[in-house]
Amino acid sequence: YMAVFSGREAQSDPQSWSNSYLDCGVRRATALEIISEWRVNHSIITLSNAHSVCSEEGEDTNEYCGLDLALRLAGASCIFSGLWKVSDPLAVLMASTLFDWVRTYQVKPGEALGRFQRGLRVGDWHRWMLTEGQLKDVPTELRDRLRRRREAFSRLPNDAFADWQSWASFRCFGGC
Repeated sequence: YMAVFSGREAQSDPQSWSNSYLDCGVRRATALEIISEWRVNHSIITLSNAHSVCSEEGEDTNEYCGLDLALRLAGASCIFSGLWKVSDPLAVLMASTLFDWVRTYQVKPGEALGRFQRGLRVGDWHRWMLTEGQLKDVPTELRDRLRRRREAFSRLPNDAFADWQSWASFRCFGGC
């Protein structure tokens, strides 16, 4: 199972779990609620681009009160999370690529993140885009959307994510 939360849907407060939350659309679930009430057994969860580890004020990461720890305690096998906000294309690339490597190719999450970060630094991330052969197996309703996304990525330069603010912004918690 995979879940992806992106945008402004999550916030960690380094001072208190009661102020750390995950926006689930209709309501916000605090980290304490996630620990107490959620069961996300063996899930791979991506908190992309959501200030999920650090607070917006730039305070130090609190390893003990973050959403990633709350989700691990609720049973997730692995959480990929962002330390700070990144571009939407990078968040999309991270969410789709890492899950695919872990689930489809059985790469350990920590190794997948390391490969991902190296690929961003050296600029060979374009080869991660879906090929036409892979797209033929995708349900028709998703195929055009994925083609448009691939087209948008193809216009980006190879070094689009090479700066440290891009590749260093993610971490893996669990499943290493």
